Amino acid sequence: MTIRLGILMMIAPILVGCATLSPDNPLYKHRQDLLAHADQGDAAAQYQLGMTYCCGFDQTRDTVTARIWFCRSAVQGYRQAQYQLGRLYDQHAVKWRVRTATQNIILSHMWYSLAADQGDQMAALYRDTLEHEMSPRAIAAAQKLKSHWRQRVCTDVSKVASH
Repeated sequence: MTIRLGILMMIAPILVGCATLSPDNPLYKHRQDLLAHADQGDAAAQYQLGMTYCCGFDQTRDTVTARIWFCRSAVQGYRQAQYQLGRLYDQHAVKWRVRTATQNIILSHMWYSLAADQGDQMAALYRDTLEHEMSPRAIAAAQKLKSHWRQRVCTDVSKVASH
């Protein structure tokens, strides 16, 4: 029962988040307008644009592009984008556990922590759950990265995302 609840807790936010951007949603129909606002630095528009790529509407699923838009939003302190980055890096670590798991788990922990610091309870839960899989050294690395994340964390997002 605990495993099922854990799995549900991991996928529910993504399913709920993706369901909010159906083809009937005005943001979907006006992607160009959304892009124009995102290009001007609108954190909410950047997050919503990231969601459209994350969810792959109109056959445009592209997690690398989603991460780039989420990161642009997250560095402005947009909590939902920070949470989604945590989710994407967490999922990437599970998928590619052999090669880049440690780096992605550290980034996931950092993004969850930043969102949790703004009151996101799901992010706090995921971060705490993730810590059970992390070594003390990896936790320390995530905490160190969090202390100066704005200076360097989004500079190489596409490289990390594509491994």
